[in-house]
Amino acid sequence: MKNTKYLLMTSYKALPVLNTNISSHLNKWINQEYKIETPTLITKALLSFYIDKFYKDVINNIDENQHFLFILRGIFEDNQPVSFFTIQKINKECKKELLNYLFNRISISNDFYLSTPLKSIVFSYRKMYGKIKSDLIVENRETVYHTYYRNKLPVAFNPSEYGKILIQNGKSYTIAIDNKNMINLEQTTIDNKKVNIVHYFKNNQLLFVWKDIYIDEENINREIGKSIYHFRDKSQFKNNNYGFRNYSN
Repeated sequence: MKNTKYLLMTSYKALPVLNTNISSHLNKWINQEYKIETPTLITKALLSFYIDKFYKDVINNIDENQHFLFILRGIFEDNQPVSFFTIQKINKECKKELLNYLFNRISISNDFYLSTPLKSIVFSYRKMYGKIKSDLIVENRETVYHTYYRNKLPVAFNPSEYGKILIQNGKSYTIAIDNKNMINLEQTTIDNKKVNIVHYFKNNQLLFVWKDIYIDEENINREIGKSIYHFRDKSQFKNNNYGFRNYSN
């Protein structure tokens, strides 16, 4: 369609089968591919355009009592499909949340995704029966937070307690706190102590970098900015020259 901002061709060509590990009684995966006539970099506007197209072509036509499994892939210059995240469970009403989630997820995952022209975008989906709570609502209700310059930073040491793990690569994690806030976490050892080095992103912008230092099962030190905080059983104290002062609410 030459009157659209992004020239495209729609394709239903088969792509390599996804290793989904999902039971065989479900419907088969369908790959809907939109080829970009002029390869371009990923932007939020580009994602919005193709999500609108995908909803119009596919999602708006599913029944109200259905949801779908979904994964987004891109094809770059090497012609190999790249999965941007793991499988998500989504209701058809989650269009806005889906756009925010996708762009936030892609933005902090790999510089390659934002610096390499995209040749094709692929929506892989699988229809399912029943309404569900969308996976896009990712805040971990059990997480305890430390308020720092009006930002809620999760208090944890186990990566799964920071939020929802999206990707794990060895000792590196990409974790969603909610649909706007994510962290990259690297587990390491410094001076024989277990340490999490945490990069905190809000609306795709890096705001804070800190270290969470493991003391024991109940105690964690957090070094952020010029401050050192101590958490005892996730209750907050701030370190100063006079010892620990309780900062819990």
